[in-house]
Amino acid sequence: MPRLLLFAPCEKVITDQQGNSVSLITLLQEIRYSVFQNVQIPPNAALPMKWDVLSLWEKETGDEGIEFEQKIRLVDRNERVLIEYGAQFRFEKRVHRLTLRILGFPMTEPGLLNLVLLLTRPGLDWTEVTRYPLELVRETTAQ
Repeated sequence: MPRLLLFAPCEKVITDQQGNSVSLITLLQEIRYSVFQNVQIPPNAALPMKWDVLSLWEKETGDEGIEFEQKIRLVDRNERVLIEYGAQFRFEKRVHRLTLRILGFPMTEPGLLNLVLLLTRPGLDWTEVTRYPLELVRETTAQ
């Protein structure tokens, strides 16, 4: 199984023209939003923001020619899945980079959320590779 080198949510991932180097702009640790007092947030509401998630994998012995699949899930403190995205990949070089662009951020209950990275390959169960904590902070303002 490949070895995870980097897993990071950020505002933007920029790849150079040759595709060899990446820059991460504003690593996300805390998401803040404001609402007026006594305003009810509708179910499934989302903050209007674009954000990226980068995962960088290193090929291990035996990974050649195998199609891997990763899933990225954002879960709340009760492990309820708020968003989920998947991607398949094969190694063409020693290191494989996946960048996911996400539109919107769920306006769920404030508190600690986790961005969970899972990996599998044909015939195996999903394995949780890592978690990245994100704090969702709701600020209330007067009308």
